[in-house]
Amino acid sequence: RISSYIIEEELGEGGMAVVYKARHSVLGGDSVAIKVLHSHLTRNESVKQRFLNEARMMHSLNHENIVSVKDVFEFEGQLVIVMEYISGRPLSKIIGEEVGPIPHTKAIPLFMQILEGTGYAHSKGIVHRDLKPDNILVDNTGRAKITDFGIAKISGESNLTRTGARVGTPSYMSPEQVL
Repeated sequence: RISSYIIEEELGEGGMAVVYKARHSVLGGDSVAIKVLHSHLTRNESVKQRFLNEARMMHSLNHENIVSVKDVFEFEGQLVIVMEYISGRPLSKIIGEEVGPIPHTKAIPLFMQILEGTGYAHSKGIVHRDLKPDNILVDNTGRAKITDFGIAKISGESNLTRTGARVGTPSYMSPEQVL
């Protein structure tokens, strides 16, 4: 249990957080995804700020191809983001484990949706900076949803990344990021 949410299952874990599928204990309704920052990272002020910025950025984006954020709060010393739950799987699982290369008749519509979501974020001044198949969820209807804006940057705002530090997944970085 996390605050008013009953955990149904663990969806995944990364270097910064664990994500659970949950349901509100009183309201019920649709499942949500709850991202919980690892407790050992809550003492690091820059990591906490990055996590809160992710919640703010995603909450400010209202697009059918971007996962929506419903709430952010602190629970027992841990930071928590409550997001829309996507019943489906990451694009990386579809590409590598389920079908291999995706036929162009399915790849092009997925790509167009990713471009729509990315273009919308860019129109709001937000650059994802870690767009990769792991961060694209595909629901059971075939809709692509961009998630994990943890290292995104808002145009014109101060940078949370130290000068010379690299953030992101090297094999998916743009040449500008690598340089």
